[in-house]
Amino acid sequence: MFCTTCHSLAVTQGDETKLIGGDIGPELTKVGSKVNPDWLVAWLRDPQSYLSHALMPRYRWSDQDLYKVTQYINTRLTDPDLLSNVPPLEEPTQEEIRLGQRLFLEKGCASCHVIQGVSPQKDFGPDLAILGSKNVSQLEFGNSNIPRNLISYIQAKITDPLSVNPAARMPQYRLTPTDLDAITTALLSMTGSPANSSLARLVVPRPESAFRPAGAFGELYDRYKCAVCHRFNG
Repeated sequence: MFCTTCHSLAVTQGDETKLIGGDIGPELTKVGSKVNPDWLVAWLRDPQSYLSHALMPRYRWSDQDLYKVTQYINTRLTDPDLLSNVPPLEEPTQEEIRLGQRLFLEKGCASCHVIQGVSPQKDFGPDLAILGSKNVSQLEFGNSNIPRNLISYIQAKITDPLSVNPAARMPQYRLTPTDLDAITTALLSMTGSPANSSLARLVVPRPESAFRPAGAFGELYDRYKCAVCHRFNG
């Protein structure tokens, strides 16, 4: 399907690693560690159903080909070090989650942040109602040296916010290890719908060509997103 016409991949030859491919779409070298497999299937099957102005063409995959491509991405285009420092965790009990939620309120976190069932007094901090379901690729680690996983991110944001974001307004909390683990457990359980859902549908402006083919050819031209790579009359 000529994916590297638009996307780049890191290829190592000997001691040299370089990017090959196009620069229209994002680099795919480690994308298998960043995306949800179900989302990947839906995206490859019909990009415009997720993002109406997506530049990626809609390919007519057979189920077998779609399976092969997604398996390749999920198993080969990954970051082997991504989960190397993730500590093992058992499933939290409801009592542990409630303890963390109580500490979240007692320590003043709810003054700035939203969690499920709690509205903030101010709107300083981001909504944490779905923090536990976030992929590592959605987190901003800045220049910090902490392990790239959600648990380390949460605990660094609580104990040393400036290490992750030098412009953070969040205070630095001095918590006992037990209290820190309890709050982390509560935040990891926050996987539901955002408390304040004000996100608009993402729309990316699509560059328009001066020429719009008409008739049956025009329909095919639009359907297969030919304008992503090709132009008529400039």
